[in-house]
Amino acid sequence: MDHNRRLEAIASADPLLHDLPEIHLGGTASDRGHARRRCQQRGISYTKLRIALAYGHHDHHHGMQRWTLLGRRLRSTSYARYERELEGLQLVGSIRPFDGSVLLKTCKWNWALRRPKSRQASKESSGYRTGRRPGLLIIQVDNITLTDPKLLAENLSPRYLSPSDLDKSQFKAIMSLR
Repeated sequence: MDHNRRLEAIASADPLLHDLPEIHLGGTASDRGHARRRCQQRGISYTKLRIALAYGHHDHHHGMQRWTLLGRRLRSTSYARYERELEGLQLVGSIRPFDGSVLLKTCKWNWALRRPKSRQASKESSGYRTGRRPGLLIIQVDNITLTDPKLLAENLSPRYLSPSDLDKSQFKAIMSLR
């Protein structure tokens, strides 16, 4: 069973999702299909919309209502397994006063709300070990850019390596050239 079907199976057994108002995907006056197109482009299924409405943080923003799905709200639910995937989903819309249904203007992923995969992965991807840009280890010696001690001896053209391409002795040798 694929990922979306498992999520739909959990959602079908969730009593909180059965009591939700109807969701309409709208848009603006000039673009009526905006929300539907954005959901399709961003891989946001109807099940994910319902989960965000039920468990998302609700607030008012620029005259519209916004539901933001935060990971900490999913931790004690049956969706805890999908916390990392669902975190950061934002819905923007309004509640219709005459029938209580939700009219969505747009939906998006707020990447700033998502946590990195792990502390170690975060440190390595941010250049924590090298103090340089992520994935690049470049050293300037006498107007020649070097990334490997062999290049210094062989006087070859420079190439780019990630820190993980080097073993510990190579890394120390390069750092000692600085």
